[in-house]
Amino acid sequence: DHAVTSVDGDPTTFSTRAFGDADSTRVIVVCIGEGPTAGALTISSVTIGGVAATSIIEVNNGTERAAIYAAAVPTGTTGDVVIDWSGSASAVKVDIHALYNCSITPTDSGSSTASTGTFDIDCVANGIIIGFQFSRNNTDVTHTWAGITENAGSDEVVESASWQGCSASQQFATAQTNLTCSCTPSGANIRTAFVIASFPPA
Repeated sequence: DHAVTSVDGDPTTFSTRAFGDADSTRVIVVCIGEGPTAGALTISSVTIGGVAATSIIEVNNGTERAAIYAAAVPTGTTGDVVIDWSGSASAVKVDIHALYNCSITPTDSGSSTASTGTFDIDCVANGIIIGFQFSRNNTDVTHTWAGITENAGSDEVVESASWQGCSASQQFATAQTNLTCSCTPSGANIRTAFVIASFPPA
C-alpha cells in the first residue's frame, strides 16, 4: 500500500491502510519520506497496526528525510501507521510492504543523499531488498530504479511541484553480493534522500 499527505501535524496518521493477509510470520515494513521540515525534525516513534516499530535505516539531507521502519504484525488485514515527530510535519509519504516468513533484522542496509541514490547491498538467498527515495524539485519528477523493481503505483507526488517519493522491492532466489541498486529522478537540481535494506528469511 502507499499514501501521501500534505496536512501539517504531529503525529502523522495514515488510517486503515492495507496490510495484506494476516499471518503469524508477517512483518510489515514501512518506508517514510518527509520534506519541508526534515532538517529540524526527528522521528520519535512509529507504530504499525498499534505495534511499536523498529528503525532500520534513516537519512536526512538537511531538508528531506527518508526512513525504513519494521514491525512484526501478525493480525489484521488493515491498520493505522502512526508517525510521531519531534514537531509538526507535512508533505509525508509512506509505502507499506507485507513480508512473510521473514526476519525483522536486516542483512544489510544503507543510504545516500546523492541526486541519484545508490547503494551496493548484500542479500542472502531467498531474501528481499526494499528501497525508497524521497525527492525535492521545482517540478514534478518521476523515478527510474535499477537493481530492484519499482513498486507499481508508488511513484507519486506528495506536494505538487515540490516533493515526490517512490519505492522498489525484489526477492532474490540466489545470494547477491554488492548488488548495485539505484534510483534516478527525472529533471535536474534535485535533492534526494535514499534508503535501502535487505531482509533474510526467518
